[in-house]
Amino acid sequence: MTEVESRFPAGQHDADAHGETADIRAYFAPVLRRWWLVLGIAILAAGGTYALTQREAKTYTTTARVYVQNADPASSVTTGPPLAPPGAVQLQNVSNQFTGAAITDTVYRQLVVPAGSVTSVTVAPETVASYVDITVSADSPALAVRLTTAYFEAFKAAQDAAVTAAAKTAAAAAEATLRAIPINASTQTQRAALVVQIDQYDTASRDPQPGVGLVDPAPMPTAPSSPRPAHDAALAGIVGLLLAIVLAFALDLLDRRLVRVSTVQSLYGRPVVAVLPHVASATAHPNGSFLTPPEFVEVMRSLRVNLRLATSDRELKSVLVTSALPSEGKSTIVRDLAFGYADAGERVLVIDCDLRRPSVARLFGVAPSVGLTQVLRREVSPADAAVTVFRTSGSASNGATRHAMATGDPRAHGSIDVITHGDRVESPVALLSSSTMTALLATAAAQYDVVLLDTSPILTVSDAVPLLDQVSAVLFVARLGVTTRAAAERLSELGQRVPAMNLVGIVVNDMRGNHPDEGYNTYSKYGYAYAHPETTTVEQTAEVYAAPLAADADLVGETPPPRGSSSSYSPTFPYDAATPYGAAATPYDPATPYDPG
Repeated sequence: MTEVESRFPAGQHDADAHGETADIRAYFAPVLRRWWLVLGIAILAAGGTYALTQREAKTYTTTARVYVQNADPASSVTTGPPLAPPGAVQLQNVSNQFTGAAITDTVYRQLVVPAGSVTSVTVAPETVASYVDITVSADSPALAVRLTTAYFEAFKAAQDAAVTAAAKTAAAAAEATLRAIPINASTQTQRAALVVQIDQYDTASRDPQPGVGLVDPAPMPTAPSSPRPAHDAALAGIVGLLLAIVLAFALDLLDRRLVRVSTVQSLYGRPVVAVLPHVASATAHPNGSFLTPPEFVEVMRSLRVNLRLATSDRELKSVLVTSALPSEGKSTIVRDLAFGYADAGERVLVIDCDLRRPSVARLFGVAPSVGLTQVLRREVSPADAAVTVFRTSGSASNGATRHAMATGDPRAHGSIDVITHGDRVESPVALLSSSTMTALLATAAAQYDVVLLDTSPILTVSDAVPLLDQVSAVLFVARLGVTTRAAAERLSELGQRVPAMNLVGIVVNDMRGNHPDEGYNTYSKYGYAYAHPETTTVEQTAEVYAAPLAADADLVGETPPPRGSSSSYSPTFPYDAATPYGAAATPYDPATPYDPG
């Protein structure tokens, strides 16, 4: 196990995940990544509900409170008032009488109201006292009040009629009994009592008291009870928000893309050696010069150190950078890592081994006239194919501006030479697996401090597979939001089938602010602030990492001109004349069959 692996063990993600449980941002990461979807659904639900409810007919509701003393006033004519207030069952029976067909027909007939004018009539008993509530909804405030009052009056009239009928029936029975009793001294008391009862029944029939009263008349509604657009829209917005959150979590479960650093480390089973933050443009070229994003500067310095630590048991001479899928940023990382090595005073050679969709020439701003294809076909020597794109003549450790030196050995300071792709071929595997490629790597490793290889995506095409065990170290690039779980698993399995490959770690790219994960993003911001304080302008930083867009002059072996000069230079690429690409190398003859090995 290397030193970097001991610092970043593959199982450390378990402890990190346990610590993240306290961070609520980690739980809501799926929502934060899809905030536009969540917000859009909530706004759509609220706005749609508001628009629909605005078009609905308005309804006005009012309520009257009725006191019920006697649930059966007709029977009380002969038995007397009840000793206790009506119970829940009796009050429910009274409520049912309110909404019975007889009273409803009476109300509609008296008010001459069409049947559809009343939205609803509800009569419900209260649970704590002898009251029932009459609630009526109608299409106008006045009609709602009139209907409420009419329902009470119709119910009271029905109760009055029942009491009157019961009183008259009782009075007739008492009069019949009185006539049947003979008139004498012994029946005088009995007859007097019957006379009193008859008087009471007559009084009850003329002035019935059913034991119901309107305690709180129905007030005139000042606003419609429905629809309530603002209320309904707010409720719909909340419901929509909750459903959108559920949808965001469901989509996150179905989304196979990697969005967390800990997941990347877990799937690959290798340490994460660098995490690059999201930037607006990783290939910006202000003022005609290419520029490493300031946010990447400190990260690349840390990556260079981690590579040294990871290969402490061997000499780090060549690094291959690849990825599982296209558009994961491997070529940009190769460019910025090259600047990081050059910034440390090392001589760097970048070789574009992606012969299908090359990017190195565009990223470094050089014209790909001849390149790796011609070198491997032995049409040109490596010295003729290499182009020097950058040389430094001294630097402060914090990234301060360098000063050009007119004299001195250029190889004593950092430089970047580039071998572009050259001609595109249909089958790059034959060239990249040839002995010529092996010899090129050996010669380059002897003449440069480090050689960086940019290859094609390893799962898309197999061009880079023959090179995996020919370099000192291999870096896999995983871009959050692009690399899928299946791709990471397949790439990890492929790496296990190449036992001689020295996979030192994973570079995680495009760490965004809405991906809270182990504080990596915070660290990159700290490094950016350290390397570029507020007093350092972008133009000053550009001078540190800018590369001239043209490098075509034949100044082999000469000291590079001062920065700002219109002249440029080509690299000194020493090689042994005894090697296949010596000065006496045979020019390529189309008539001669090509032997890759």
